[in-house]
Amino acid sequence: MKKDEPIGRREQNRRDRRQALIASARALFDARGFEAVTIEEIAARAGVSKRTFFRYFPTKEDVVFPEHEARLDRFRELVSGRLPGEDSLAGVRRAFVDLGSQLMADRGEVIALQRVVDRSQALVASDRARDREWDEVVAAALADGREPSPAERMAAGAIMGSLRAALRVWYEAEGEGDVVELGLQGFALLWEGLGAPGDATSGASPAG
Repeated sequence: MKKDEPIGRREQNRRDRRQALIASARALFDARGFEAVTIEEIAARAGVSKRTFFRYFPTKEDVVFPEHEARLDRFRELVSGRLPGEDSLAGVRRAFVDLGSQLMADRGEVIALQRVVDRSQALVASDRARDREWDEVVAAALADGREPSPAERMAAGAIMGSLRAALRVWYEAEGEGDVVELGLQGFALLWEGLGAPGDATSGASPAG
């Protein structure tokens, strides 16, 4: 369905129920912590059954990260639409700038969610598992249709490490400042450390 196409009542109801579950979970987690809240309580607050909860989210952890798959899909879409003269690494940077802009737009929700995650060992572990998916997607983007080489996997890990550090700085500042600018500073440091020619906006690839 295209963004400008009207949606039917059934689809709208489905979206409304999903958003109600997300809002319910976030309010309860923020007030009491992730471990202290049950799926039954999330569903009841949202006005639906436990069975309905599982139609939208396989686990309690999944309702904490409702945008994970959508953001991965958006990233894949962005890097697959290579701009003229753009190498794979520059495409990865451009895609992350786009996603960073989304985080800025949703700053309040993102920071509130991270506070919930940071208070739960289970959520920290779940977040790290999802991070590994990003490592794999970035490596695939750098490989540009091939099986990623060891060097491309290491480059993906370096990129993601830099971006995770930028996000952590932003989280600890309670969302003050521009996360996109922090991410670009991370890319600049990565370029410098790898000895790539030019600056972080030149589009040069450390792999050549």
